[in-house]
Amino acid sequence: MSKIEMAQKIFVQNPSFSRKQLIEALMSQLNMTKAGATTYAYNLSKGQPKAAKVAKPARTKTVTELTRAELPKQSKAERMAMIKQVGRKQKELEAESMKQNHDEMQVEIDEYVKEAQAYVSSLSAPTRKFIGMAE
Repeated sequence: MSKIEMAQKIFVQNPSFSRKQLIEALMSQLNMTKAGATTYAYNLSKGQPKAAKVAKPARTKTVTELTRAELPKQSKAERMAMIKQVGRKQKELEAESMKQNHDEMQVEIDEYVKEAQAYVSSLSAPTRKFIGMAE
């Protein structure tokens, strides 16, 4: 088998190889110089179809790029009312989240208090008296 045939076999068996990987494979497996392997890699890939380029998705316009004609007509008072409404809704959500966090933390604190009380009650009377927890 000639070097060209062996190079073609390497090329066909490894279709996922990048150009650099193909050159390295040719150099190591066929004992070629870098210049020779580069030439073989070029000649092997010359007849192969190029990978299709993926088209970039169309960019959408930002709000600042929209013209005033595309924006809904609002008076200053309507915009201020909408801003206030959004602010109120955000405050309500924050208050609800804080209340939920508070409730969860209170449950955790209650568990720690019960554990501490159980531990103190398990101590002997002189020890409780020593730490100031005499009954």
